[in-house]
Amino acid sequence: MMAWTTVRAFAWLVGPCEAVPREGDGALAAVELKKCRYLEESGCTGSCINFCKLPTQQFFEEAFGVDVTLTPDVEEGTCVMTFGQKAPADDPSLLSACVATCPRRAGAGDCSSASSETTPCPLLKAQADL
Repeated sequence: MMAWTTVRAFAWLVGPCEAVPREGDGALAAVELKKCRYLEESGCTGSCINFCKLPTQQFFEEAFGVDVTLTPDVEEGTCVMTFGQKAPADDPSLLSACVATCPRRAGAGDCSSASSETTPCPLLKAQADL
């Protein structure tokens, strides 16, 4: 139900998306964002995680009592929202690398010290340490 509602209510905000089977049990309880507008516009791993993924997971849990895990693929600009699944405590997305095209990486911003695409984004360090 949440996947169906999300596709119809939020496509204007997040971009083209569709309900897909959830990994593990095949229930139609996941939403695949084909091209996330937020990630596409920000071009920043830290912004994706800190201003979209984590707040969205918290919102669904607090407002609706529903666990949801957002799994962004920052290189591809896609994301999967999986309902009924709590984000793992050791969430690998909190160690995502800085994207090569990140505007903060090119200048003197927070990510200018990112040494490679395998080094976690400096903007995620605080989240990973929690």
